[in-house]
Formats: sequence, C-alpha cells, structure tokens
Amino acid sequence: MRAALTSRLALEAKAQMAYNSKPAEGRDKKDLRYILGVGWTF
Repeated sequence: MRAALTSRLALEAKAQMAYNSKPAEGRDKKDLRYILGVGWTF
C-alpha cells in the first residue's frame, strides 16, 4: 500500500509472508513481517 503525503513524499506499508515446508524443529512454517517505509520522488 502506498499513500502520497505530498507531491514528492509517500508512505509505504507492506506485509510479507515467507513459507518453509520443512522448518527447523520448534520453528513455525510461516514467517510474517511488516515493513513500513518512506519514499521520495525526484
């Protein structure tokens, strides 16, 4: 998702899931992380 704050500045949010069918013992098969960033257009 990307939202313009000004004509050149934007805020970006992402959700990323990684799946491992054979994880190490005691680990989950799915990893989910959230990424928040700021972008500048020139």
